[in-house]
Amino acid sequence: MEFQDKKVAVIGAGKMGLPLACRLASNGAEVLCLDSNPAVVDSINNGVAHFEEPGLSEVLSELVRSGGLRASTDALSGVAASDVVIVIVPVILTHDRTANTSIIEAVAATIAKAITAGTMVIFETTLPVGFTRNLATILSSEGLQAGVDFDLVF
Repeated sequence: MEFQDKKVAVIGAGKMGLPLACRLASNGAEVLCLDSNPAVVDSINNGVAHFEEPGLSEVLSELVRSGGLRASTDALSGVAASDVVIVIVPVILTHDRTANTSIIEAVAATIAKAITAGTMVIFETTLPVGFTRNLATILSSEGLQAGVDFDLVF
């Protein structure tokens, strides 16, 4: 899929999500970084990366200035306005080495409330084998069906 001229929401503006968002915006997508941390959102909207990555703040600053990238904490509005939603949030291993999927499940439930027909949802996160089926069920919980009304990629 070409992302040029697409509205893309990147959920999770951390060390992997923000560089991905910048790359997509540099290639012509209109990108909205969605993050639950208001300080991260403010930093991005000021054109400053909130972590050190060589060259990232310069690219981010230009993308924000040109209007190709912005950030918000409003996931519902961001998802509803997007053609593509990329989820890049952590799935953390617990002390007993099992996956804590609570964050990604909460994100999927939020997406389900706002997704529109024709949207593509991409999970760019390492998940337990078979777990995407659980996420498809969560995404479909509000009426639209994965693979029928929206695309699901992982």
